[in-house]
Amino acid sequence: MQPLMKALCVHSHRFLVRGAEVLTPRGGHYGIWSRYLGAFDEVEVVGRPLPRGARETARLAANGPGVTFTLVSDIFADVPGLPSRLREVRERLRERLRSSDALIANNTTMGLIAAGLATELSVPTMLEVIGAPGSSYWNHGSFAGRLLAPLEEIRSRRAIKRADFVSYVTQEFLQRRYPTDGRSIASSDVELPPLSPAVWDAREAKIGDGTVKEIGLIGGLDLKYKGLDVAFEALAILVADGWDLTLRVVGDGDSAHWRRRASALGLAERVRIEAPLTTMEEVVAWMDEIDLYIQPSLTEGLPRAVLEAMSRGCPVVASDVGGLPEILPSAVLVEAGKPAALAKTIVGLIDDPEALRARGRENLEIAKRFESEALDARRSAFLREFRVFAEQQG
Repeated sequence: MQPLMKALCVHSHRFLVRGAEVLTPRGGHYGIWSRYLGAFDEVEVVGRPLPRGARETARLAANGPGVTFTLVSDIFADVPGLPSRLREVRERLRERLRSSDALIANNTTMGLIAAGLATELSVPTMLEVIGAPGSSYWNHGSFAGRLLAPLEEIRSRRAIKRADFVSYVTQEFLQRRYPTDGRSIASSDVELPPLSPAVWDAREAKIGDGTVKEIGLIGGLDLKYKGLDVAFEALAILVADGWDLTLRVVGDGDSAHWRRRASALGLAERVRIEAPLTTMEEVVAWMDEIDLYIQPSLTEGLPRAVLEAMSRGCPVVASDVGGLPEILPSAVLVEAGKPAALAKTIVGLIDDPEALRARGRENLEIAKRFESEALDARRSAFLREFRVFAEQQG
């Protein structure tokens, strides 16, 4: 008889505890954590509390049978209290690891701290590599971020190198940057429903004569590396050239800065900042409304939103960073941080209905490789292999 096994999952997600319920925005719902129950008997998730101003976005259940939660302080809530919060988080993670049989963590700050402690405690470790921390911190937009960037990059390289199992969201980019001596798999963390022929029929009808009115972008408003400033400046160029376009931005965080920025560029009536999308149904409906999706990020792993747009047959223009060149052709990739190049590439699509159709059709075909059914099978097999390894180490 197999022993009961508990996995500690340390991620960057935020949660709201309301009585016996644990609620979350879209990224950390119960369906995500139940994946791990296919290999482990119990899962404990370590996350951060949701900020007071974002609590209305927590509409999905995160907890359920076999999944429990521990919330720890937000390490970077403010500078003066950082040392004490760091000590507190380390001790809490150490405590939870001692009662766990395995660690599954992503390569964010808290996940890397947990990975270091797991090495000290000889807890088998699987890391999910979702991005490049050094680049993310460098492009965060703050002086503190630039100070932390080299440290986080070194810590990520070291942790991934020595991890027992590693799951990368890219096919090649993150593997080259963060090689490992452990067993590895390439598996995006996107969730895509089955894609029917009706998806392309609807998109082709929407493209029609090629008229483009609405451009979409999903990205945290507090994350400078998502390239919102680049998108705004590109839109200003397009509007000045006579294009009748609206930019719809979806993301959590403080929108005041971006509303002021839009006004300063004369785009107050051209930019719509919208609340985060919670369910896949909301994402699908939103993607079906827009004519073109852009991802002008300064750094990325493999952004889920791009694959979600592609899965609706939506044409996409993106920066040439991270894993984006693995799924998009060079014709729709631009150098990061270049608004004029972004505007020029957008014009190349919206001025050519046949190009819009070709890109949309190709995107849908590529997205089929990322349908949940196929990805889930590969993820599950890798997790079961990790459980067997953890049993052997115990």
